[in-house]
Amino acid sequence: MWLYYNFFQPVLRQCERKVIPTKSGIYRIRRKQDVARTPLERLLEKENLDPGAMQGLLDLYQRTNPRALRDTIYRKLHALAATTA
Repeated sequence: MWLYYNFFQPVLRQCERKVIPTKSGIYRIRRKQDVARTPLERLLEKENLDPGAMQGLLDLYQRTNPRALRDTIYRKLHALAATTA
């Protein structure tokens, strides 16, 4: 599952949070998120990443079929659920 979540599931990260008072005395929180990116994309933006590790991750990403990986995950989850019922 880590391959699916780290390579193919985009994530929003909160980059700003403001507390805004209203006239009625109620406080509202306004949140801003950055652009949705996968954890792999965020990791590859870092400059201090080992080139060998980066190339290994990119090779693994290229070899992985997201649809087949997702189908395998769900097949195994259904099999696990069937054993507990």
